[in-house]
Amino acid sequence: MKSLLSSIAFTIIFIIRSFSQENTAFSSLQLKKIDSLATQDVPKGAPGIATCIVKNGKLVYQKVAGFANLKDSVLINGQSRFNIASNGKQFTALAVLVLIEEGKLSLNNDIRKFFPNLFPNIKTKITLENLLNHSSGIRDVYDLWSLKGITWWKQTYSNQDVLNLLHQQNELNFIPASKHSYSNSNYILLAEIIGKASGKSFVDYTSSLFKKLGMPNTSFTADYKNISGAIANPYFNFNTWTNYNWTCNINGDGNLFST
Repeated sequence: MKSLLSSIAFTIIFIIRSFSQENTAFSSLQLKKIDSLATQDVPKGAPGIATCIVKNGKLVYQKVAGFANLKDSVLINGQSRFNIASNGKQFTALAVLVLIEEGKLSLNNDIRKFFPNLFPNIKTKITLENLLNHSSGIRDVYDLWSLKGITWWKQTYSNQDVLNLLHQQNELNFIPASKHSYSNSNYILLAEIIGKASGKSFVDYTSSLFKKLGMPNTSFTADYKNISGAIANPYFNFNTWTNYNWTCNINGDGNLFST
């Protein structure tokens, strides 16, 4: 999701390739350097991080630091769930590829197969591949709301609100496949297409996928009131730490919570 939502409370996964295949333990000097890197943005009394290093599929290092909630002085721990924002896009893409393998979708599908009334004046195909690699030309929905003078992250919008806004658009920013431009709209549309192709809601389908992957603490959400687990709250820092209420129900482009 937009960089505006980035906060100091984030999850970093370091994949270390520089150590030998035989060694999974780090020297004290290496651990000191890694600890310093992991905690460099966590001053005293600040929102925190949960960090791990995975090597050959095994957890070889983990570090937690800082607060999940400054108001209640709740500390980050290994079970804290973070909103990992646009990192969710890769899992939306994974769900598309799984459905392609199952023969339920094709990269060459025009999105009008699923949304026949979308962009009726555009005769060029807008394919799933265009959505996946940000070459669709479809305008970013958050930019569109901003142009309307709406502070979107203070609202409670859903994927249906996104579809309603996109159905009001008559033009694209460019001819599909002629350029690349990052647009969250692409992945929100993919989430809805996944729901149509799978016969389940996007959240239910991806939840079953995460279960198969052995990721029980990872899930998208379509209702901010039902986010489960210990949540690491998001914060801004404009001279002081400022929390804000997360009330967004849009998913596919983000809104993925994970430890």
